[in-house]
Amino acid sequence: MKNFVLALATSAALVAPQFAAAEAQFDVAALQTGCTTAPASCVTLVGGLIASLKAAGYTGAALDEQLAEIAGAVIGAAKASGKNDLNNASFASALNAAAESASEGTRTGISSAANVVASGEADNIGGTGFGSVADDGASVS
Repeated sequence: MKNFVLALATSAALVAPQFAAAEAQFDVAALQTGCTTAPASCVTLVGGLIASLKAAGYTGAALDEQLAEIAGAVIGAAKASGKNDLNNASFASALNAAAESASEGTRTGISSAANVVASGEADNIGGTGFGSVADDGASVS
């Protein structure tokens, strides 16, 4: 797991400051897998990605787009993990970490999703409401 986190952090550090609309500038599937495999580490993975995106110059709407991709991956992990209270708390914390860096509208949406995930109802969040994660958790571009 340590190697996976290191690899994810390294790839996030190489994020290019090209602000492509609605396209993740990191490996969405790797984030979702990392969160699904180790829910307790999800907030750390999300925090590292956010720090890397900010260091790469992402701000405003461009950062919000990336935060939505992060939220989509975390929601996908929550859906894949089932209704486990401890995991749900970890996923909600990761979503709240993303919300803290978002602008007001995006922050509200991600925070609302965090509340739904914390309540164990991640399956009630629409599949592509955030990022590019389908209902089955697969990445769609």
